Amino acid sequence: MKKLKVLIVTYYWPPSAGGGVQRWLKLSSHLPEFGVEPIIFTPENPAFSLKDDTLMREVADNLEVWKFPIWEPLKYFGKDGQPRQGQVLEKKKKGFLDTFLIWARATFFIPDPRVFWVRPSVRFLAPMIKSNNIDLIITTGPPHSMHLIGMKLQKKTGVKWVADFRDPWSQWDILDKLGVKGWARKRHSFLEQKVIKNCDLLITVSNAWAADFSRLGATKTFVLTNGYDEHAMESEKPTVPGGKFRLAHIGMLNEMRNPLVLWEVLSELCVENREFATSLEIYLAGILSDQVIASIEAFPELKGKLAVDGYLSHGSARRAMKTSTVQLLVMNDSGNAKGHIPGKFFEYLEAKRPILAIGDSAGDVAKIIEDTGAGACLGFNDKVGVRRALEKQFADFKADQPFAPKHFDKYARRSLAMKLSNRLFEIFIDNKR
Repeated sequence: MKKLKVLIVTYYWPPSAGGGVQRWLKLSSHLPEFGVEPIIFTPENPAFSLKDDTLMREVADNLEVWKFPIWEPLKYFGKDGQPRQGQVLEKKKKGFLDTFLIWARATFFIPDPRVFWVRPSVRFLAPMIKSNNIDLIITTGPPHSMHLIGMKLQKKTGVKWVADFRDPWSQWDILDKLGVKGWARKRHSFLEQKVIKNCDLLITVSNAWAADFSRLGATKTFVLTNGYDEHAMESEKPTVPGGKFRLAHIGMLNEMRNPLVLWEVLSELCVENREFATSLEIYLAGILSDQVIASIEAFPELKGKLAVDGYLSHGSARRAMKTSTVQLLVMNDSGNAKGHIPGKFFEYLEAKRPILAIGDSAGDVAKIIEDTGAGACLGFNDKVGVRRALEKQFADFKADQPFAPKHFDKYARRSLAMKLSNRLFEIFIDNKR
């Protein structure tokens, strides 16, 4: 059987950290088992703000990685060459430089500040694709500039191209946060239309987002969720230090994801239930907004119950999940939240600890939680539902009730790689007919 040679264009690659790197780092290690030989193309000198050197150990030994220099304008606005867009957006009081940075990002860098990597990458890759007999190109975004690379390479080489959307584009809530309007907004929509109508397959991470892209004009969509590594947490013991009722959130928690109703309910339960107050610990690890911390500390009953860590390596994050009592999952409170499934959600499933999700109670996460029996998903304003869920989870904690989610094997990354490889071979075979 012929091996399918696939070029994967991704901005995020180890030692870059965060959710964006995990998807293709993991899939690339499993794809060869199913007849797909991946080659990674990634920047040689990216200006990412999170770094995790331990992820280098998870890159498959025989994986070929091509690197090419990138010029990134936003590094000149950051600290020590690292972009600070997220921190700038969070600030209540913005100075002249902050305001200029947001305006420049929204007005000139379309679809994103990595757009300057498109042309040189195409010039570099076009002859490499031919000399290396590449059968298929996959681009993954954001940053959505990666899709422009794929589109130009498809036109130049005739090779089939798959666009993988880990987030929306024109409907992405970050554009609203940046204040993208008028001509700039139309430009985003124009480029998005070119991508979704020219790619040979559009992949995205949830059913709701696949439906959104179909409404925008995509004719060939394929849902490939994120996933988890099988057996990755088997050696971790699910014991919470000190016997605490630990609510743990791992990852970014910013103003757009601040579950105010949760802090309010926790405060009320502490007042009403002395045992709950004595047991409670709120553990937050990752990139945290000052506004989130302030909103928690605004409740006197919660002061002293908050434990904060910075960014955790991937291994440490897994241990933190496993040693939680309840895993907090907070999604964006925005118009496209229905299809938002954070990558860490699937690792939460593998950790086999109860989940309390705050987001769209009719969205894709809620449906998976219901299907697997992994916990509860409540709306941002569902105070009664959040309270009821916490009371049950605390009662189960005191009674030492066993917990075992079900039916989530299909989200193992090996299973996802097999599903993807089957679809890629279909595209290749169709191209040969």
